[in-house]
Amino acid sequence: MTRIAWMVLLLSAPAGLAFQAGPPQDGIVNPQVISRGEPKYTEEARSAGVQGTVVLSVVIDQQGVPKDIRVVSPLGFGLDEAAMAAVALWRFRPGTKDGKPVAIVGQIEVSFRLRNTGFDEKKEKQRTLYNAAVNSLKQGKRDKAVIDSLRNLVSQKYPPGMFLYGKALVEGWGIAADPATGYRLLEDSAAKHYGPALYEVAIARIQGGQLEQDPQKGFEQMRSAARLGSEQAQAFLGQAYEQGEGVPVDLNKSRENYRLCAATGDAACQYHLGKSLLEANGHLSLDYVQAIAWLELASSGGIEDAEKILQQEDAQLTPDQISRADKLKAQLVHKP
Repeated sequence: MTRIAWMVLLLSAPAGLAFQAGPPQDGIVNPQVISRGEPKYTEEARSAGVQGTVVLSVVIDQQGVPKDIRVVSPLGFGLDEAAMAAVALWRFRPGTKDGKPVAIVGQIEVSFRLRNTGFDEKKEKQRTLYNAAVNSLKQGKRDKAVIDSLRNLVSQKYPPGMFLYGKALVEGWGIAADPATGYRLLEDSAAKHYGPALYEVAIARIQGGQLEQDPQKGFEQMRSAARLGSEQAQAFLGQAYEQGEGVPVDLNKSRENYRLCAATGDAACQYHLGKSLLEANGHLSLDYVQAIAWLELASSGGIEDAEKILQQEDAQLTPDQISRADKLKAQLVHKP
């Protein structure tokens, strides 16, 4: 099931310029679908019971061919790739301006639903609206439309929306800064157990400033944020327990937290975890191989210090250890 919304930008093919379309402009005719096929549900998603909507940004060129397909709101479990592959095969009657073909940007929503399985449409609309706002902010777009979307989510008491609008108020993203109101929203979102908001509140408690300084409470909230999946909180605690910053040195707790964010694909966490395992266990077989696997993942993620350590260890690695590290890498990271 798919839905198409032509919106925001019209690209003038001859000049290669972009301008705001806003409401439909005189002389513009949007593209029309000529042929399309539905994407396939991946077995990973089906087995995990994953449902939802993938939102794609796409340019339909002057020949009616989809180009520059990008994910605006992802689902994971291979469904994003399935949606992109299907839309790439669609064909359109090109959009026109004053009768001449032009490239037009739009959004395509590809919905995945399982038969005989309940689904909360309201929550899914909130999720996709939030992801679209995040995508716009990443591109530096902080206009009224983005802020209005966040306000809409705040009015619905949607914790991620409350968090992001709170951040916008604290830092003045396309809106007059209002840190006091922003932190109230962050606290409200944290009270609803939203990990990223808990992290922001915890940092403010530990460091002081907009919130009353209370390191003990701050670290309690930081640990809650880490348990709720905040990668920033996991990395923060990994370093804190490693360096004894605000808490006693505890390398086991440090590795536990680094392991959480490393498993999501965070290259810095992978580096710190691999380095810690290597330093603690030397060349003991199991932990040594795991350390090498984490460092190789960190190196592939662009961490130069990880590559330097690997070069030092290269001469000591046996063929069996290299083989086991390669197999282990696929098991260590658990990104959908």
